[in-house]
Amino acid sequence: MTDESKQELVREEPEKLVDIIKPLVPLATTALENTNKELELKNKQIEMQAEYAAKALEFKRYRFNRAFWLITAITLGVLSISSGIIFGLKDINAGLLVLSHIGAVVAGAIGGAGWEKAKEPSSQ
Repeated sequence: MTDESKQELVREEPEKLVDIIKPLVPLATTALENTNKELELKNKQIEMQAEYAAKALEFKRYRFNRAFWLITAITLGVLSISSGIIFGLKDINAGLLVLSHIGAVVAGAIGGAGWEKAKEPSSQ
């Protein structure tokens, strides 16, 4: 480069930063608005997932409570029948037979339920 061309480059006034950035402002504004909308949607999704998890937990508690009281009622019924046979009819063998067979059925049902639960893929 010659000295003259160097002087021409120096003499030219550089563009102002405002002139360079001005056309990019609408693009940046649109990008920020889209990012804001995306974050709002993610926040709403997280809130919905938390609400769903809370309802699922409430349902599991309700289901457990119902199962507990059902098992309790059945157990008391079986014990009542067995004690009625043993003490009312004075037949110890028949009462123990009923009690042992019902105990085996209950143990099998609990084991089967545990087996099925272990086979299910976890939801969390």
